[in-house]
Amino acid sequence: MKKREKKDRKKTVQEKIKTNITDDFGGIAHDIFMKQDQLLDLLDKISGSGKKGEESDVEETVHEIRVNFRRLISLFYFYKPLVRGKVSIGLQKDLKNALGSFESDRTFHIFNRAITKYGEAIGNNATPHEAEDTEVLLREAVAMNEKGYFRNIGKKSPDPRTKEFADRYCSLKERILKSEGELFKRRVYGRSLDMTGFRQRRYQKLREKFKGKERELDLEDMKAVHRLRIQGKNIYYAVKNLEQDLGEEAVNWTKHLKDIQDVAGRIHDAEVNLQIAGDIEKKQEISESVQRFNEYLLKEKEVKGMELMRLVSSPKEITQ
Repeated sequence: MKKREKKDRKKTVQEKIKTNITDDFGGIAHDIFMKQDQLLDLLDKISGSGKKGEESDVEETVHEIRVNFRRLISLFYFYKPLVRGKVSIGLQKDLKNALGSFESDRTFHIFNRAITKYGEAIGNNATPHEAEDTEVLLREAVAMNEKGYFRNIGKKSPDPRTKEFADRYCSLKERILKSEGELFKRRVYGRSLDMTGFRQRRYQKLREKFKGKERELDLEDMKAVHRLRIQGKNIYYAVKNLEQDLGEEAVNWTKHLKDIQDVAGRIHDAEVNLQIAGDIEKKQEISESVQRFNEYLLKEKEVKGMELMRLVSSPKEITQ
């Protein structure tokens, strides 16, 4: 009888642990997918509607959709010690593929925005030739987009406006939300797991790991800058989900991560824009406009590089 009672108690504890994990992880994932469904429906309605302000609405919606996919990727990143490796790798790969479906839209928007900011930067002091640069470059960007240039940046991900994307998205959502019990390692259920304690330990470990990358950052190594940016994103979105449980220190640190993400993102955008401008420059008739735009992008990259080094060299002391 005692053995039976002990076995029943163990089973009850395991079920409680399993419930805590799936509720913790699944609750966040469920909320993200609910918002994502609404955003995808909205994008479908406003894309190609021809209404005034449509492009800015599309850009904002695409940004929010990308953020939600990032949040889901970050969720797996944060809970990595508890999630089964093969399952996690497969789902993250599919999430990144879904994220890649919106890469072409984002790249087109970012490139256009850079051209507009370039026009604002030269302002009233522009020469007659410089004054025409913005119009010339924007016209060329639209032409390239119509020819599918930006679509090819999507890393072989399906176009978000196709049935293929919709089917993959539905499958991905079902696999994450309806298979929660299969996502986590069995050994996790066999021990008393305090989720609050896990979150605190995981947060501290990721924070120390990131601080190490900040100390070692070499601005000349663009791959290292990119890795810092991606890791910062993963931690930022994961910790944002749990700020209330992690306390004021985490809230303050996410502000620092957001600064890193924004500045490193501007450096990455300048790198991509320079590559696109290089392709445009092959057109002899507008090469001078592109060269002037290139000079602006290089200066932007240099300024943001110095700003990033200030951030990582003198990070805010978080004591509250």
